[in-house]
Amino acid sequence: MDSRNKTTLHTTLGQYSPSGFFTKTWFSPEDIRLADPGGPTYEQNWHIWSTFLHEWFHHLQIIGTTYGRFHYDITLTAGACISRALRQLFEIHDLGRLRRPVLLDLCRLSNTIDQDPLILGSRAAAIRTALFGDDQDVSTAIPASLTAPLSTSSPHIEVAGNSYVMGGRHILEGHARSNETVYLAWTLSQKTFCEAMDQMGDLDPYQLAEAHLRTRAGLNDEILLRLLCDVAMNPGWLERSERIAWEDFHPGWRFVRMVDALVEDLPLRRLTPSETDWDKLDDYTALHEALLARFGWKRPEHILPATTGDFPWFSSAVLRLRTKAPLAFALLTENMKIMQAISPLRFDSYTPSDLKSELSETLKPAEEFEARRYMAIIFDNTVNELLTKRYLTCPIHGTSFPSSTGCPTPCHFPGFFRSNFGISIEQFLSIPLSDQGEGRRLVP
Repeated sequence: MDSRNKTTLHTTLGQYSPSGFFTKTWFSPEDIRLADPGGPTYEQNWHIWSTFLHEWFHHLQIIGTTYGRFHYDITLTAGACISRALRQLFEIHDLGRLRRPVLLDLCRLSNTIDQDPLILGSRAAAIRTALFGDDQDVSTAIPASLTAPLSTSSPHIEVAGNSYVMGGRHILEGHARSNETVYLAWTLSQKTFCEAMDQMGDLDPYQLAEAHLRTRAGLNDEILLRLLCDVAMNPGWLERSERIAWEDFHPGWRFVRMVDALVEDLPLRRLTPSETDWDKLDDYTALHEALLARFGWKRPEHILPATTGDFPWFSSAVLRLRTKAPLAFALLTENMKIMQAISPLRFDSYTPSDLKSELSETLKPAEEFEARRYMAIIFDNTVNELLTKRYLTCPIHGTSFPSSTGCPTPCHFPGFFRSNFGISIEQFLSIPLSDQGEGRRLVP
Protein backbone atom coordinates (compact mmCIF):
# COMPACT_ATOMS: atom_id res chain seq x y z
CA MET A 1 0.00 0.00 0.00
CA ASP A 2 1.64 3.17 -1.22
CA SER A 3 1.30 6.87 -0.65
CA ARG A 4 2.03 8.96 -3.73
CA ASN A 5 2.32 12.65 -4.52
CA LYS A 6 2.32 14.47 -7.84
CA THR A 7 5.09 16.82 -6.76
CA THR A 8 7.43 13.83 -6.96
CA LEU A 9 6.14 12.68 -10.37
CA HIS A 10 4.26 9.82 -8.72
CA THR A 11 7.31 8.25 -7.17
CA THR A 12 6.49 6.16 -4.14
CA LEU A 13 7.06 8.09 -0.92
CA GLY A 14 6.02 5.40 1.53
CA GLN A 15 5.05 1.76 1.56
CA TYR A 16 3.33 -0.29 4.24
CA SER A 17 3.75 -4.06 4.49
CA PRO A 18 0.34 -5.25 5.74
CA SER A 19 1.52 -8.65 6.93
CA GLY A 20 4.73 -7.36 8.48
CA PHE A 21 3.53 -4.23 10.31
CA PHE A 22 6.44 -2.56 8.53
CA THR A 23 6.52 0.91 6.97
CA LYS A 24 9.33 1.97 4.65
CA THR A 25 9.86 5.55 3.47
CA TRP A 26 12.57 7.31 1.53
CA PHE A 27 12.92 10.36 3.77
CA SER A 28 16.08 11.36 5.59
CA PRO A 29 16.22 12.34 9.28
CA GLU A 30 16.57 15.94 8.12
CA ASP A 31 13.40 15.62 6.02
CA ILE A 32 11.53 14.36 9.07
CA ARG A 33 12.84 17.23 11.19
CA LEU A 34 11.70 19.80 8.63
CA ALA A 35 8.24 18.19 8.47
CA ASP A 36 7.60 18.38 12.23
CA PRO A 37 3.94 19.53 12.46
CA GLY A 38 4.86 21.87 15.31
CA GLY A 39 7.84 23.39 13.50
CA PRO A 40 8.21 26.48 11.30
CA THR A 41 8.92 24.51 8.10
CA TYR A 42 5.95 22.10 8.30
CA GLU A 43 3.86 24.03 5.77
CA GLN A 44 6.55 23.74 3.08
CA ASN A 45 7.07 20.03 3.80
CA TRP A 46 3.50 18.88 4.47
CA HIS A 47 3.82 15.88 2.11
CA ILE A 48 6.45 14.24 4.33
CA TRP A 49 4.38 14.13 7.49
CA SER A 50 1.18 13.29 5.58
CA THR A 51 2.99 10.29 4.05
CA PHE A 52 3.81 8.96 7.51
CA LEU A 53 0.21 9.49 8.56
CA HIS A 54 -1.14 7.78 5.44
CA GLU A 55 0.93 4.64 6.03
CA TRP A 56 0.13 4.68 9.76
CA PHE A 57 -3.55 4.82 8.87
CA HIS A 58 -3.01 1.67 6.77
CA HIS A 59 -1.42 0.05 9.81
CA LEU A 60 -4.47 0.89 11.93
CA GLN A 61 -6.71 -0.57 9.22
CA ILE A 62 -4.83 -3.87 9.28
CA ILE A 63 -4.83 -4.26 13.05
CA GLY A 64 -8.29 -2.79 13.62
CA THR A 65 -10.60 -4.30 10.99
CA THR A 66 -11.63 -7.83 10.09
CA TYR A 67 -10.76 -7.33 6.42
CA GLY A 68 -7.35 -6.01 7.43
CA ARG A 69 -6.73 -9.09 9.51
CA PHE A 70 -7.96 -11.37 6.72
CA HIS A 71 -5.64 -9.53 4.30
CA TYR A 72 -2.77 -10.17 6.73
CA ASP A 73 -3.68 -13.84 7.03
CA ILE A 74 -4.17 -14.56 3.33
CA THR A 75 -0.99 -12.69 2.38
CA LEU A 76 0.98 -14.90 4.76
CA THR A 77 -0.72 -18.01 3.40
CA ALA A 78 0.01 -17.13 -0.23
CA GLY A 79 3.60 -16.13 0.52
CA ALA A 80 4.40 -19.11 2.71
CA CYS A 81 2.98 -21.68 0.29
CA ILE A 82 4.56 -20.25 -2.84
CA SER A 83 7.86 -19.82 -0.96
CA ARG A 84 7.78 -23.52 -0.13
CA ALA A 85 7.20 -24.38 -3.79
CA LEU A 86 10.10 -22.12 -4.82
CA ARG A 87 12.41 -23.76 -2.29
CA GLN A 88 11.61 -27.19 -3.74
CA LEU A 89 12.23 -25.84 -7.25
CA PHE A 90 15.67 -24.56 -6.21
CA GLU A 91 16.55 -27.77 -4.34
CA ILE A 92 15.50 -30.20 -7.07
CA HIS A 93 16.68 -28.43 -10.22
CA ASP A 94 20.04 -27.17 -11.40
CA LEU A 95 19.98 -23.40 -10.90
CA GLY A 96 21.91 -22.91 -14.13
CA ARG A 97 19.01 -24.42 -16.09
CA LEU A 98 16.43 -22.07 -14.57
CA ARG A 99 15.77 -18.54 -15.76
CA ARG A 100 14.93 -15.34 -13.92
CA PRO A 101 12.17 -14.40 -13.34
CA VAL A 102 11.30 -17.93 -12.30
CA LEU A 103 7.50 -17.89 -12.71
CA LEU A 104 7.63 -19.65 -16.08
CA ASP A 105 9.98 -22.32 -14.72
CA LEU A 106 7.78 -22.81 -11.64
CA CYS A 107 4.76 -23.39 -13.89
CA ARG A 108 6.69 -25.54 -16.37
CA LEU A 109 8.23 -27.74 -13.69
CA SER A 110 5.31 -27.77 -11.22
CA ASN A 111 4.77 -31.51 -11.78
CA THR A 112 8.21 -32.19 -10.29
CA ILE A 113 7.43 -30.59 -6.90
CA ASP A 114 4.76 -30.97 -4.25
CA GLN A 115 1.77 -29.31 -5.88
CA ASP A 116 -0.38 -28.93 -2.74
CA PRO A 117 1.36 -25.79 -1.40
CA LEU A 118 1.58 -24.30 -4.89
CA ILE A 119 -2.15 -24.81 -5.48
CA LEU A 120 -3.06 -23.46 -2.03
CA GLY A 121 -0.77 -20.46 -2.47
CA SER A 122 -2.13 -19.70 -5.93
CA ARG A 123 -5.71 -19.89 -4.66
CA ALA A 124 -4.92 -17.60 -1.74
CA ALA A 125 -3.26 -15.13 -4.11
CA ALA A 126 -6.28 -15.25 -6.45
CA ILE A 127 -8.72 -14.57 -3.61
CA ARG A 128 -6.60 -11.71 -2.29
CA THR A 129 -6.38 -10.20 -5.78
CA ALA A 130 -10.14 -10.47 -6.34
CA LEU A 131 -10.94 -8.91 -2.97
CA PHE A 132 -8.36 -6.20 -3.62
CA GLY A 133 -10.25 -5.15 -6.73
CA ASP A 134 -9.32 -7.27 -9.76
CA ASP A 135 -12.36 -8.55 -11.64
CA GLN A 136 -11.35 -12.14 -12.26
CA ASP A 137 -12.92 -15.57 -12.11
CA VAL A 138 -12.41 -16.96 -8.59
CA SER A 139 -14.77 -19.93 -8.86
CA THR A 140 -11.97 -22.46 -8.33
CA ALA A 141 -10.35 -20.58 -5.45
CA ILE A 142 -13.22 -19.58 -3.12
CA PRO A 143 -12.94 -20.87 0.47
CA ALA A 144 -15.73 -23.17 1.64
CA SER A 145 -17.10 -20.50 3.96
CA LEU A 146 -17.70 -18.02 1.09
CA THR A 147 -20.39 -18.30 -1.59
CA ALA A 148 -19.62 -17.58 -5.23
CA PRO A 149 -20.17 -14.04 -6.55
CA LEU A 150 -23.66 -13.42 -7.87
CA SER A 151 -22.23 -11.51 -10.84
CA THR A 152 -18.74 -10.03 -11.11
CA SER A 153 -16.16 -10.63 -8.40
CA SER A 154 -15.75 -6.86 -7.90
CA PRO A 155 -18.39 -4.19 -8.57
CA HIS A 156 -18.12 -1.98 -11.63
CA ILE A 157 -18.85 1.71 -11.14
CA GLU A 158 -18.87 4.72 -13.43
CA VAL A 159 -17.28 8.06 -12.58
CA ALA A 160 -17.05 10.95 -15.02
CA GLY A 161 -17.94 8.70 -17.94
CA ASN A 162 -15.24 6.12 -17.15
CA SER A 163 -15.73 2.61 -15.79
CA TYR A 164 -13.77 1.37 -12.77
CA VAL A 165 -13.58 -1.81 -10.71
CA MET A 166 -13.77 -1.22 -6.96
CA GLY A 167 -12.21 -3.48 -4.35
CA GLY A 168 -10.53 -3.55 -0.97
CA ARG A 169 -7.60 -1.52 -2.25
CA HIS A 170 -9.87 1.42 -3.09
CA ILE A 171 -11.57 1.28 0.30
CA LEU A 172 -8.25 1.11 2.17
CA GLU A 173 -6.73 3.91 0.12
CA GLY A 174 -9.88 6.04 0.12
CA HIS A 175 -10.22 5.78 3.89
CA ALA A 176 -6.54 6.60 4.48
CA ARG A 177 -6.61 9.47 1.98
CA SER A 178 -9.77 10.97 3.50
CA ASN A 179 -8.24 10.94 6.99
CA GLU A 180 -5.07 12.44 5.52
CA THR A 181 -7.12 15.16 3.81
CA VAL A 182 -8.93 16.08 7.02
CA TYR A 183 -5.61 16.35 8.85
CA LEU A 184 -4.18 18.64 6.17
CA ALA A 185 -7.33 20.78 6.19
CA TRP A 186 -6.88 21.30 9.92
CA THR A 187 -3.15 22.04 9.84
CA LEU A 188 -2.39 23.91 6.60
CA SER A 189 -3.26 27.40 5.44
CA GLN A 190 -6.07 27.56 2.90
CA LYS A 191 -3.65 28.38 0.09
CA THR A 192 -1.29 25.48 0.85
CA PHE A 193 -4.21 23.12 1.41
CA CYS A 194 -5.65 23.91 -2.04
CA GLU A 195 -2.21 23.34 -3.58
CA ALA A 196 -1.93 20.03 -1.71
CA MET A 197 -5.31 18.86 -3.03
CA ASP A 198 -4.15 19.62 -6.58
CA GLN A 199 -0.98 17.59 -6.05
CA MET A 200 -2.25 14.54 -4.15
CA GLY A 201 -2.76 11.11 -5.75
CA ASP A 202 -4.91 9.87 -8.56
CA LEU A 203 -8.63 9.16 -8.65
CA ASP A 204 -7.90 5.43 -8.90
CA PRO A 205 -7.39 4.19 -6.22
CA TYR A 206 -7.12 7.08 -3.77
CA GLN A 207 -10.30 9.04 -4.45
CA LEU A 208 -12.52 6.50 -6.18
CA ALA A 209 -14.69 5.74 -3.13
CA GLU A 210 -15.20 9.45 -2.48
CA ALA A 211 -16.03 10.09 -6.14
CA HIS A 212 -18.55 7.26 -6.20
CA LEU A 213 -20.30 8.55 -3.07
CA ARG A 214 -20.50 12.01 -4.60
CA THR A 215 -21.56 10.83 -8.08
CA ARG A 216 -24.06 8.16 -7.07
CA ALA A 217 -25.57 9.74 -3.95
CA GLY A 218 -24.77 13.42 -4.34
CA LEU A 219 -23.00 13.44 -0.98
CA ASN A 220 -19.67 15.17 -0.33
CA ASP A 221 -19.06 14.28 3.30
CA GLU A 222 -15.67 13.28 4.71
CA ILE A 223 -17.23 11.92 7.92
CA LEU A 224 -19.77 9.78 6.07
CA LEU A 225 -17.14 8.55 3.59
CA ARG A 226 -14.89 7.31 6.36
CA LEU A 227 -17.79 5.72 8.22
CA LEU A 228 -18.79 3.79 5.08
CA CYS A 229 -15.20 2.71 4.48
CA ASP A 230 -14.86 1.39 8.02
CA VAL A 231 -18.10 -0.58 7.76
CA ALA A 232 -16.95 -1.92 4.37
CA MET A 233 -13.70 -3.14 5.97
CA ASN A 234 -15.46 -5.12 8.69
CA PRO A 235 -17.18 -8.15 7.14
CA GLY A 236 -17.88 -11.28 9.13
CA TRP A 237 -14.91 -13.52 9.88
CA LEU A 238 -14.70 -16.66 7.75
CA GLU A 239 -15.38 -19.72 9.87
CA ARG A 240 -16.07 -23.26 8.71
CA SER A 241 -19.41 -23.40 10.50
CA GLU A 242 -20.86 -20.44 8.57
CA ARG A 243 -21.38 -19.37 4.97
CA ILE A 244 -20.98 -15.72 4.06
CA ALA A 245 -22.17 -14.27 0.77
CA TRP A 246 -19.34 -12.94 -1.40
CA GLU A 247 -21.08 -9.56 -1.61
CA ASP A 248 -21.29 -9.42 2.21
CA PHE A 249 -17.54 -10.01 2.50
CA HIS A 250 -15.98 -8.12 -0.42
CA PRO A 251 -15.18 -4.54 0.75
CA GLY A 252 -15.96 -3.00 -2.63
CA TRP A 253 -19.35 -4.68 -2.84
CA ARG A 254 -20.14 -3.69 0.75
CA PHE A 255 -19.33 -0.05 0.00
CA VAL A 256 -21.27 0.09 -3.28
CA ARG A 257 -24.32 -1.57 -1.70
CA MET A 258 -24.33 0.92 1.18
CA VAL A 259 -24.15 3.86 -1.22
CA ASP A 260 -27.05 2.37 -3.20
CA ALA A 261 -29.03 2.04 0.03
CA LEU A 262 -28.43 5.70 0.87
CA VAL A 263 -29.98 6.56 -2.50
CA GLU A 264 -32.87 4.09 -2.50
CA ASP A 265 -33.83 3.67 1.17
CA LEU A 266 -35.69 6.81 2.30
CA PRO A 267 -35.45 6.14 6.07
CA LEU A 268 -31.67 5.79 5.70
CA ARG A 269 -31.48 8.91 3.59
CA ARG A 270 -33.32 10.90 6.24
CA LEU A 271 -30.64 9.90 8.77
CA THR A 272 -27.87 11.11 6.49
CA PRO A 273 -26.49 14.61 7.20
CA SER A 274 -26.59 16.79 4.11
CA GLU A 275 -22.98 17.89 4.58
CA THR A 276 -19.96 17.28 6.81
CA ASP A 277 -20.85 18.35 10.33
CA TRP A 278 -18.64 17.49 13.29
CA ASP A 279 -21.37 18.78 15.64
CA LYS A 280 -23.72 15.98 14.53
CA LEU A 281 -21.68 12.89 15.40
CA ASP A 282 -24.74 11.43 17.14
CA ASP A 283 -26.51 11.46 13.78
CA TYR A 284 -23.61 9.57 12.21
CA THR A 285 -23.71 7.03 15.04
CA ALA A 286 -27.41 6.48 14.40
CA LEU A 287 -26.74 6.09 10.68
CA HIS A 288 -23.97 3.60 11.44
CA GLU A 289 -26.38 1.46 13.45
CA ALA A 290 -29.08 1.75 10.77
CA LEU A 291 -26.72 0.62 8.01
CA LEU A 292 -25.68 -2.46 9.97
CA ALA A 293 -29.33 -3.29 10.65
CA ARG A 294 -30.27 -2.70 7.01
CA PHE A 295 -27.88 -5.41 5.81
CA GLY A 296 -27.92 -7.66 8.86
CA TRP A 297 -24.23 -7.03 9.51
CA LYS A 298 -22.62 -7.28 12.95
CA ARG A 299 -20.69 -4.57 14.76
CA PRO A 300 -16.90 -4.98 14.44
CA GLU A 301 -16.42 -5.49 18.18
CA HIS A 302 -18.76 -8.48 17.96
CA ILE A 303 -16.76 -10.02 15.08
CA LEU A 304 -13.16 -9.27 16.02
CA PRO A 305 -12.96 -11.78 18.93
CA ALA A 306 -13.21 -14.56 16.31
CA THR A 307 -9.98 -13.31 14.71
CA THR A 308 -7.73 -13.47 17.75
CA GLY A 309 -6.60 -17.04 17.14
CA ASP A 310 -5.09 -16.03 13.79
CA PHE A 311 -4.20 -12.50 14.85
CA PRO A 312 -3.11 -12.41 18.51
CA TRP A 313 -1.58 -8.91 18.38
CA PHE A 314 -3.32 -5.68 19.36
CA SER A 315 -6.67 -7.46 19.74
CA SER A 316 -7.54 -6.55 23.32
CA ALA A 317 -6.73 -2.86 22.83
CA VAL A 318 -8.71 -2.69 19.58
CA LEU A 319 -11.74 -4.36 21.15
CA ARG A 320 -11.70 -2.00 24.11
CA LEU A 321 -11.56 1.07 21.89
CA ARG A 322 -14.16 -0.11 19.38
CA THR A 323 -16.54 -0.82 22.27
CA LYS A 324 -15.91 2.53 23.94
CA ALA A 325 -15.81 4.67 20.77
CA PRO A 326 -17.51 2.90 17.82
CA LEU A 327 -16.51 5.56 15.26
CA ALA A 328 -12.88 5.89 16.36
CA PHE A 329 -11.46 3.58 13.69
CA ALA A 330 -13.45 5.41 11.03
CA LEU A 331 -12.47 8.92 12.12
CA LEU A 332 -8.77 8.27 12.67
CA THR A 333 -7.68 11.90 12.43
CA GLU A 334 -10.07 13.01 15.14
CA ASN A 335 -8.94 10.15 17.38
CA MET A 336 -5.18 10.23 16.82
CA LYS A 337 -4.38 10.54 20.52
CA ILE A 338 -6.19 7.37 21.53
CA MET A 339 -4.91 5.58 18.42
CA GLN A 340 -1.37 6.37 19.51
CA ALA A 341 -2.08 4.48 22.72
CA ILE A 342 -2.94 1.34 20.73
CA SER A 343 -0.06 1.40 18.25
CA PRO A 344 2.04 4.56 18.23
CA LEU A 345 3.43 6.26 15.17
CA ARG A 346 7.17 5.75 15.61
CA PHE A 347 10.30 5.88 13.49
CA ASP A 348 11.86 2.57 14.48
CA SER A 349 10.87 -1.09 14.70
CA TYR A 350 8.53 -2.03 17.50
CA THR A 351 6.86 -4.97 19.14
CA PRO A 352 3.21 -4.75 20.24
CA SER A 353 2.78 -4.54 23.98
CA ASP A 354 0.02 -7.16 24.11
CA LEU A 355 2.02 -9.82 22.28
CA LYS A 356 0.39 -13.19 22.91
CA SER A 357 1.33 -16.13 20.76
CA GLU A 358 2.45 -19.72 20.87
CA LEU A 359 6.16 -19.44 21.51
CA SER A 360 8.91 -21.72 20.38
CA GLU A 361 11.24 -23.14 23.01
CA THR A 362 14.17 -20.95 21.98
CA LEU A 363 12.67 -17.56 21.08
CA LYS A 364 11.41 -14.90 23.42
CA PRO A 365 8.05 -13.27 22.49
CA ALA A 366 9.63 -10.15 20.99
CA GLU A 367 12.19 -12.21 19.06
CA GLU A 368 9.51 -14.45 17.61
CA PHE A 369 7.41 -11.47 16.60
CA GLU A 370 10.35 -9.87 14.82
CA ALA A 371 11.17 -13.16 13.07
CA ARG A 372 7.58 -13.47 11.85
CA ARG A 373 7.63 -9.86 10.75
CA TYR A 374 10.75 -10.37 8.61
CA MET A 375 9.22 -13.45 7.01
CA ALA A 376 6.04 -11.51 6.30
CA ILE A 377 8.05 -8.80 4.55
CA ILE A 378 9.62 -11.48 2.35
CA PHE A 379 6.17 -12.91 1.59
CA ASP A 380 4.90 -9.41 0.73
CA ASN A 381 7.77 -8.35 -1.53
CA THR A 382 10.47 -10.88 -2.30
CA VAL A 383 8.26 -13.74 -3.49
CA ASN A 384 6.74 -11.52 -6.16
CA GLU A 385 10.17 -10.27 -7.24
CA LEU A 386 11.46 -13.81 -7.62
CA LEU A 387 8.44 -14.76 -9.70
CA THR A 388 8.04 -11.74 -11.93
CA LYS A 389 11.08 -9.44 -11.82
CA ARG A 390 14.57 -9.50 -13.29
CA TYR A 391 16.03 -7.92 -10.16
CA LEU A 392 16.08 -8.52 -6.41
CA THR A 393 15.93 -5.89 -3.69
CA CYS A 394 16.20 -5.90 0.07
CA PRO A 395 12.61 -5.24 1.25
CA ILE A 396 13.96 -3.60 4.41
CA HIS A 397 16.44 -1.12 2.95
CA GLY A 398 15.51 -1.00 -0.74
CA THR A 399 19.02 -2.02 -1.78
CA SER A 400 19.30 -3.68 -5.19
CA PHE A 401 21.37 -6.85 -5.52
CA PRO A 402 24.12 -7.10 -6.52
CA SER A 403 25.15 -3.80 -4.97
CA SER A 404 28.56 -2.26 -4.51
CA THR A 405 27.46 -0.62 -1.25
CA GLY A 406 25.14 -3.26 0.18
CA CYS A 407 22.64 -2.81 2.98
CA PRO A 408 23.38 -1.02 6.24
CA THR A 409 24.90 -3.34 8.82
CA PRO A 410 23.42 -5.40 10.28
CA CYS A 411 20.81 -6.49 7.72
CA HIS A 412 18.82 -9.63 8.45
CA PHE A 413 17.48 -10.09 4.93
CA PRO A 414 20.28 -12.34 3.56
CA GLY A 415 19.88 -14.75 6.48
CA PHE A 416 16.10 -14.87 6.21
CA PHE A 417 16.35 -15.30 2.43
CA ARG A 418 18.60 -18.34 2.83
CA SER A 419 16.47 -19.90 5.58
CA ASN A 420 13.31 -19.43 3.53
CA PHE A 421 14.45 -20.41 0.04
CA GLY A 422 17.35 -22.74 0.89
CA ILE A 423 19.86 -20.82 -1.23
CA SER A 424 21.83 -17.62 -0.76
CA ILE A 425 21.10 -14.34 -2.54
CA GLU A 426 24.31 -14.87 -4.53
CA GLN A 427 23.15 -18.32 -5.64
CA PHE A 428 19.80 -16.94 -6.74
CA LEU A 429 21.49 -14.17 -8.72
CA SER A 430 23.58 -16.80 -10.46
CA ILE A 431 20.42 -17.99 -12.23
CA PRO A 432 20.66 -16.64 -15.80
CA LEU A 433 18.22 -13.96 -16.91
CA SER A 434 15.45 -14.88 -19.31
CA ASP A 435 15.44 -13.18 -22.70
CA GLN A 436 11.62 -12.94 -22.54
CA GLY A 437 11.39 -9.98 -20.15
CA GLU A 438 9.47 -10.01 -16.92
CA GLY A 439 7.00 -12.78 -16.15
CA ARG A 440 3.26 -12.62 -15.63
CA ARG A 441 2.19 -11.45 -12.19
CA LEU A 442 1.03 -14.29 -9.90
CA VAL A 443 1.16 -12.89 -6.38
CA PRO A 444 -0.49 -9.49 -5.90
